[in-house]
Amino acid sequence: MQKISLIVFLSLLISACGGGSSSNKLNIEQDSIEFKGQIGKSTPRSKTVRGSVSDVKEGVHIRVDIGNSELVADARAYFTGGYSAELEITPKSTALLEEGVYRENITISVCYDTACRKHISGSPKKVEIVYLVEDNRMQVSSTELANGSILETKSAYHCDSTCTEKVTSSDNLVEFIALPNPGYELNSWSGACTGSDNCQVTNQEKTHIELNATFTKSVKTFETCPIQTLVNSTQLENNEEEPEVNIITSGSDHFWVSNNTESVHFTQIIPLCGGLVLGLDVNLDQIFIRDVVQKNTIDIFSFDTNIHKMAYDSANSLLYISHINSPDLTRLDLVSKQRATIELPNNINDLIVTTDNLLFVDHQDYSKGALSIFDSKTLELKYQQHLGDEIRLMSFDPVKSRLYISNGTRLKAYSYNRSINTLSLSHYVATDNVQGNCKEIMISNDGEHIAIPCGGGNGVDYSVFDFKADGTNEKLGEWETGAYPTSGQFTASGETVLLSDNNSFQLYNILDHNLIYSFTPQPVGCYSSMTRVKLSTDGSLILGLYNCGSHSSVAWHKYDTSN
Repeated sequence: MQKISLIVFLSLLISACGGGSSSNKLNIEQDSIEFKGQIGKSTPRSKTVRGSVSDVKEGVHIRVDIGNSELVADARAYFTGGYSAELEITPKSTALLEEGVYRENITISVCYDTACRKHISGSPKKVEIVYLVEDNRMQVSSTELANGSILETKSAYHCDSTCTEKVTSSDNLVEFIALPNPGYELNSWSGACTGSDNCQVTNQEKTHIELNATFTKSVKTFETCPIQTLVNSTQLENNEEEPEVNIITSGSDHFWVSNNTESVHFTQIIPLCGGLVLGLDVNLDQIFIRDVVQKNTIDIFSFDTNIHKMAYDSANSLLYISHINSPDLTRLDLVSKQRATIELPNNINDLIVTTDNLLFVDHQDYSKGALSIFDSKTLELKYQQHLGDEIRLMSFDPVKSRLYISNGTRLKAYSYNRSINTLSLSHYVATDNVQGNCKEIMISNDGEHIAIPCGGGNGVDYSVFDFKADGTNEKLGEWETGAYPTSGQFTASGETVLLSDNNSFQLYNILDHNLIYSFTPQPVGCYSSMTRVKLSTDGSLILGLYNCGSHSSVAWHKYDTSN
C-alpha cells in the first residue's frame, strides 16, 4: 500500500450561537496526532484533539471531513461547553494495513454557514494523522507438503504445498494440526514440532519457524455399501443346506449398550447404503455406524464433549461434528479413523456438506448470521460472512450454486460465486409461508423445486408447498400430507418426493402432486411420532427416525425409489 498525504472532507455540523462579530478565531492545541498499532495484536483506541473558538459573537458551525481516508475510520468534531471544541479520531484496524508509517492530513473547519462558504479566522486548520503500523507476527514456512496439509486451529494458517505466511493470533500458544488427505494418516512432524500429536508453538514476536509433516496411505478401509441380504434369522449349522430365503420388507431397530444398561438415543441419522446408517447418539456422546436391518453395530466413535450435529462428505468419507455450546468443529476420517478439531469464532449452530466439497458452518450469535465456508476435503477457510439475519435452516443446491436459508419465517436464496468465494442475496423464495417447527429445506435434484416441511404446515391444511426455486412466493402446487408434516427428501429419480405426516411414509409425484404410495411403520417399543424420514443412498430403503423418550428407534421399509 502506498503511503500518501492527502486532505479529505465529510461534513459533521454542530452549532454554537451568540451575537455578531468578525473576530472569531479557531485555535487547536496540537496539529499532529499519532497512532501506533500491531497487525494481529491491537488496533489503537480513539484519540482526541482539543481546541476552542475565541470571541464568538454569532452562530458558527464546526465540521471535519474524512472522505476516503486510508487511515481514519471515523472523526467527530463537537463543542463541549462554551466555546471549547474537541476532535475525536478513530483509526482503522491494523488488519487493513501493511507494516510502515502512514501520514494523512484531515481538515477541521468552523464556519458561519452550514455550507462553509465563510470561515472564521484561523479556519480551516489541518491536523496531521501519523499511523505507525508494526508487524511482529510469527512467520511460518512449510515445504513440499504432499497428501495432507498443515493448518492453525483457528484458520490463521493453511498450507498444502510450499508456503511462507505470517500467523495472526493473539494467543500465547498457537496450535497447528497436520491434517491428512482423506484415506491418509499422519506419519510425523518435522521442524519446530516432532511426534504425531497436535503441534503447539509459543507465539514469539518476529520469529520464523519451519513446520513440516509427512503422511502415509492408510491401510484401513471403510466400506460404505457392503453386500447385504434381508433374510430370516435362522442360523446355519456346518454342512447344513441353506434354507429358502425369507424376504423381509419392513422392520425397526432400537438397541441398548453396556450390557443393556444404557439406551441409545439417535437425534440424527445419515443413511449410507442399504440399512447402513450413521447415527448420532446424544445419550452417550457417540456416533454409531449401524446396520438397522441386520441390527448390527459396525463401529462406534466416542467423544469427550457433548456432540450436537453432524454432516457427511460422502465423496471423501469424512464426517464433520459440532458440539453443544461450543465453537469446536471436529473432522473424523471414517477410513483412517483420525480426527482433527478446529475452533470457529462463535458456537456452532448448524453445518452442511455439499456434493462438490464445500462445508458451510453457521456459527452465528442468532442476530448476525455468521457463516464460514470451508473446503470440506482440506478444511481450508474459503470465506466468512455475516448475513445480518438469523439462520435456523440451510441447504445448498450445487446445480444453481445457491445457498437457501430460513430464519423461521422467510426463505432466502443466496448466490454463491465459486471463483471469488462470496455469497450475495439473489431473491426471497418465500416471505410469509414458512411456518414454525420446520426441520429441513429440501431441494430437488434439478434445482427447480424447493420444499420446507414444517409441523404447522405451509398452508391451512398442513400441506407442504412446492415452491418455485426462481420465484418469490410462487407455488408449483402442494403436497397434502395432513397433520403434521415434519420431514422429507426428493428422490434421485427426480420424479417423486418422500414426505411424512409424522406417522407414515408418503411418496408423491413431483409434477402432479398426487400421492403414489403410503406405508405406516410399527416400530417395536416406541409409541412416539416420526421426527425424520430419509432414503438410503442406493434408493432401496425408506428410513424413519423416532424419538421414543429415553431412546430412539429407526424404522425401515423396503421400497425401490431409484427408478
